[in-house]
Amino acid sequence: MSEKKPTQVVDISQKEKKYSIRDLARIVSKSERTIRFYINEELIDRSTGHGRGAYYVEKHVRQLKDVIAKRNLGMSIEDIKLRKEALDSQDPTKKHILWNIDQRGTVHNVTEVYLAEDIKVVVGEHSQLPQDKVNLLITEIIKVLDELEV
Repeated sequence: MSEKKPTQVVDISQKEKKYSIRDLARIVSKSERTIRFYINEELIDRSTGHGRGAYYVEKHVRQLKDVIAKRNLGMSIEDIKLRKEALDSQDPTKKHILWNIDQRGTVHNVTEVYLAEDIKVVVGEHSQLPQDKVNLLITEIIKVLDELEV
């Protein structure tokens, strides 16, 4: 005789929590005016609904906290916009924007080798290239430059 599995009960009445702009302001300790500014600047998505029926959900809370964190780190509104645009974009050529913005103002240990006027090789600390491979790479590049008579 087969054993009967217990029936799983799913409560579909629980909907995603809705927040007013006043709720958002309280959650993130910012003014409603600041939140409206971020919305107008398209740093966070607009509300669902309009007027008195407008509401926000957890997605908006996460977006708002992310913007605030980036502002606290000193990122400009423009950089946050560019970063959001790059993340939202399906265009892979815009992904380089993320690296440029995220790296601005950081300090890294790098190996820089100047090969000729306006030509240098930069190997970052996270490249995972062992020093002997870096040396080999530089040697090969120098050979090519010599052939090109640079």
